Amino acid sequence: KPNKPPTQPKPTNSPASPTPTTEQINQTEQKLDQAQANNLSEEELINLIKQTSETVKHSGDENLKKKKEAAEKKLSKDKLRELIREEIHQELTENGVKPEQFDPQVIRTEVLNEIGKQKLWSLINTLEQALKAGQKTKVKNHLQALQQFINSKIDYKQNAYAKQKTKVQRLLTQANQQLNSPNQTKTNFFHLAQTKLEEELKTHNQKIEEIIAEAMPEEGKID
Repeated sequence: KPNKPPTQPKPTNSPASPTPTTEQINQTEQKLDQAQANNLSEEELINLIKQTSETVKHSGDENLKKKKEAAEKKLSKDKLRELIREEIHQELTENGVKPEQFDPQVIRTEVLNEIGKQKLWSLINTLEQALKAGQKTKVKNHLQALQQFINSKIDYKQNAYAKQKTKVQRLLTQANQQLNSPNQTKTNFFHLAQTKLEEELKTHNQKIEEIIAEAMPEEGKID
């Protein structure tokens, strides 16, 4: 009989709705909590993320997703890229999709939206730091940069702004208030300095009065 060609392994497709049990979700949550609490090596962390990824994906639990993302952020950029590449490859294989089937315009939109998101967060953070430090010049410069970003007609910038509009508007209000009250810091400083000086002067006068009282006989005292 002719030799039969070796049987090729069939791709292991996930069930249509592999909904995790409550026990599996709880165990996954405990593992992800351990990733935050313990000082794991990168390899240990990667293994833990891989062990929990299927449960996280099929659970639909936003809390688990956030904990998985928090664990991923502890990885170096190179390790995280490698992990994401493996995850994408697995999803492509399971769904029978090839990269060349992707719409280049969709990819461009997603990448540009991420650029807008990261840039806006950078502008927000720098303005917040300048406000906390009370540095008027930096507040003014960062405020102008943020306003220029949100006033742009570019789609990806407007998409990023739309998702953070409440936070941005609050920051703009705080920045304008600080810029319109330039003497507030100085006024507070001089008020505190004056109060401290008055307290020191009062203490000094009390000591002088005590010295005089000890040096002079009491009124009406008979030697």
